[in-house]
Amino acid sequence: MGCITMSKTLERTCSERTLRNGQVNKTMSRIPEAADIVEVLKKRLAFLSGGVDKNGYTLLCVPAPCDDFMVQDFRETLLYLGGLMDEDDDSKVTVVVQGDCAWGNKLECVKSALQEVLGSRLNAVLIHHPHKSWDSRSSFREKHSSTLKNVTQTKLFKLVSPLQLTPEFGGTLQYDHLDWLSRQLAVEKYVKEVQLLVKHTDGALSACRGQLGGAGPPRIPLEIGPTMVEVIARTIHSGQRLLDSLQVDGEFGFKSHCGQRMAKERASAYHKVKTALDTALELQQSFQEEWSKELEVLKSAQLLEGFFSEVDTLIDWTTNEQCNLRHSQEYFDLERANATAMEIFARYSKLRQWSASLCKELPSEADTICAAMNRLDLACEGLTSQFRSRSRTEGLSPTLDPDSQQGGSQGLSPTLDHELYQVKTQGLSPALDHKFQQARTRGLSPTLSHEYHRAGTQGLSPTLDHELQQFLELVSTTESRLKASCDDPITTTAQVDKLLTELKETELMIDSQLQGLRDTFHSHGENTDGEVFWLVREQVMHVKGLLTTRKQALIQAGQFLCCEENALQLVKWLDKLTIRLQPKFGQNGYKLTVAEHNRMDELARGTYSYGLRLLDDAVKLRKQVYAATTPSTRAADALFDAWMDYVAISKSLRNPQRSANTLSRPRFRASIS
Repeated sequence: MGCITMSKTLERTCSERTLRNGQVNKTMSRIPEAADIVEVLKKRLAFLSGGVDKNGYTLLCVPAPCDDFMVQDFRETLLYLGGLMDEDDDSKVTVVVQGDCAWGNKLECVKSALQEVLGSRLNAVLIHHPHKSWDSRSSFREKHSSTLKNVTQTKLFKLVSPLQLTPEFGGTLQYDHLDWLSRQLAVEKYVKEVQLLVKHTDGALSACRGQLGGAGPPRIPLEIGPTMVEVIARTIHSGQRLLDSLQVDGEFGFKSHCGQRMAKERASAYHKVKTALDTALELQQSFQEEWSKELEVLKSAQLLEGFFSEVDTLIDWTTNEQCNLRHSQEYFDLERANATAMEIFARYSKLRQWSASLCKELPSEADTICAAMNRLDLACEGLTSQFRSRSRTEGLSPTLDPDSQQGGSQGLSPTLDHELYQVKTQGLSPALDHKFQQARTRGLSPTLSHEYHRAGTQGLSPTLDHELQQFLELVSTTESRLKASCDDPITTTAQVDKLLTELKETELMIDSQLQGLRDTFHSHGENTDGEVFWLVREQVMHVKGLLTTRKQALIQAGQFLCCEENALQLVKWLDKLTIRLQPKFGQNGYKLTVAEHNRMDELARGTYSYGLRLLDDAVKLRKQVYAATTPSTRAADALFDAWMDYVAISKSLRNPQRSANTLSRPRFRASIS
């Protein structure tokens, strides 16, 4: 069996996806994760309220210290917030510190941490004293750098607008720290989920492909695919909800109420989620396609393994029976040997049909399958030769059928000889029959020949023989009609319904005739489990398989034609809308109102869009249709012409002075303005 490797398309898709998510990882790794320091962030030691000073610099607010304030926690908070600011731009940062409180010696540590983390980006540190009216700027400059300033409430408002400050600094800016933190955690969590999802889907596909090279028969993990598809769908749904919650609604004054920088921060979070969501959507499509391919390959491998195992088992059994016949010294039991051989050849018949089916489904493995069947043919021929040899040695020819002594299959009963001849030549297509002819199989029509009927019905009464011949002729005629009808063109869904009804009636008629034949056999005391009736059932199963294939082809053709017929019905609706639109203008001085015209335009636009979707579905279905159908361009052309007629009339009513120019222009795809 050939080795099945990973497709180049899947390798390229996985590489691109890994690279893209690697870039996301790189972006996220530059700053601490909010989930890692969530307890520190809950303390609200510092925060970005979303405001800016009058120079446009970002405001970083440091509220009054909490009871469990620690400098290390403050530094970690600054590192995280600094990372968020790095994602946006490299602008300056103005820090506002609530100074009218019991900082003690902690204030110097806060100033040092600000200088250390922000560095050159630090514009100024404003120590806010809301309850002091004196100005300490002169003494402060003597002791500290020009970036550090003690400011009163009035001085702070000169540097920063009250609209950009939170209430604890005397402003009116709204800021919810827990809402901000939950949003950061949600964004980080979703990005991680998508990254893990990409990793797990690639791992699932790799595990599916890895089963091909494992020892023993492949174990198909059928539950992995549907589970991953469900997980991807849930991830996409949660991403859509998160994306909706991050959208900035300018109509309700988001920027004015929540700060200018907060809008940029939400836009950055929106971009992260949108990138992850696009990855999940792409993953949904690619995984379903690749999983179906890999699962089909794995199932094919399982079928081949089962087939080869069955062939080897039958070869071993045949070889053992041959050895038993060769070394047996006691009396040769013809009946027992005949029964064993019949069971072997019954399994051989099923394997022959199975091999033909596998060759059609897996043409690349046809040579390997044929080689396995050749080995089985040799084993069966060896058993047949040994059977003949023991028959002659034991002198048991008088117990055999007299016809077996007249050439052909000497030493074999007519049952064994005919069975070997039939199973080697049944159920092969013309292309595959040539391969099996090299394994000494002779051609035989799928329907039983007249000579075959005579050989298989010897010993039956004339009445039963006549009934059997009539039934086989019925089955043969049905098979011929089915093969001939495959080339008949199908143009309407009504024709599809009629043909499906005829196929159903044909199947019921065959079942009824088969039951009647069975009742006739019983009434004459014949066994319906014997060789003759078994061959009849095999022929009926063959014809029923053709009926099923034809039904599936007709159903696919019906779906395709239904899309086209619905699209043509939409063409009629567009024509009616065009007719209803024309008389309204200028009739008894009445004109369409703008609202009425807009409603009609919306209805026409929706009709045209729905027609395009139907035709898109028709194009996809047409690739799967095996029944002969008519070309589909007529529906697309008619829909487009009807749409352009409506567009021309609608534009002429909206712009009467340009109607002549509009109608005289060549047609092109356009939407109603």
